[in-house]
Amino acid sequence: MHALHPQPTTSGTPLLSAPASPTAETQLGYWYETLRYPTPHTAVPAVARLAMVSTAFRAVRTLRCDLRTSHVFALTARESRRAIIWADAGYVSALAVLAQGDPVGFTLSLRNGETAEWCIRPMHYLQLTPPGWCDPPRCTVTA
Repeated sequence: MHALHPQPTTSGTPLLSAPASPTAETQLGYWYETLRYPTPHTAVPAVARLAMVSTAFRAVRTLRCDLRTSHVFALTARESRRAIIWADAGYVSALAVLAQGDPVGFTLSLRNGETAEWCIRPMHYLQLTPPGWCDPPRCTVTA
């Protein structure tokens, strides 16, 4: 039955039911991006990756994985060592900085003269949840 059609109640009087509306709540998330600049003077970078990540730990973990696999960007030996050192130890300070609400970033020079930049920014965003949505961490299923 359509939501705007009158539905009888137990008393016999019609009752209009409104369509269910989504719930809205603000969430703290972490905007993760990887950018490539062809030259140092390029104002608009090429976007390599964009993602909204739920926790600072996951965002830093993503950055660490990207740095460990950044050989696809053709890093020099020096920049490759910097990336591995940061992925092994530097991430701890990045978690502390994100916990204070400040952004973190990491920049490497590529062999072809380009620059790769990774950045994580804490931000609040509006999450809209449709009615009947089951978010696995927040709902339980009963059989």
